[in-house]
Amino acid sequence: MRAGLWPLVQKHGDEKVKRSIGVLLKGVPDLDRDGFLKALAQRSTMLRKWQQFFASYPLILTAVSWQLPYDLGEDQRHDLDFEEFYRRLAPTTATPILGLPGLSAPMGLAQSRPVGVHLIADRYREDVLLDAGAVLERASGRITPATPESGTG
Repeated sequence: MRAGLWPLVQKHGDEKVKRSIGVLLKGVPDLDRDGFLKALAQRSTMLRKWQQFFASYPLILTAVSWQLPYDLGEDQRHDLDFEEFYRRLAPTTATPILGLPGLSAPMGLAQSRPVGVHLIADRYREDVLLDAGAVLERASGRITPATPESGTG
């Protein structure tokens, strides 16, 4: 992100994107070679533990977010607490770092806000996700897409 995405955001991004990526990068250490190799080893250890889990359980079903979705436009506020924002989204943002595929599926409304579930599978097992997603789609019935412009579902 620091070497590839950040320079592009600096050149082409609007202030909201620059702020968002800047906050993200605050949590990403600027590592030297040895620090990078240590972090890569830690990532490999975490991935191995996940793969051991998936040897017994082919799929994880979790929340998309730990809380209901924000009100329309709330995630673009200048005073948004990004740390809290990213904590809310941990189910969908943590595992891709390890290369684990995920699929989010809408399941309906809660307090007039769209909610869904998030599925996670082992590496290269997108087929498991798509099969499970098809089952959820059949079970949930027809869902009207949200229309962000009006803030309604």
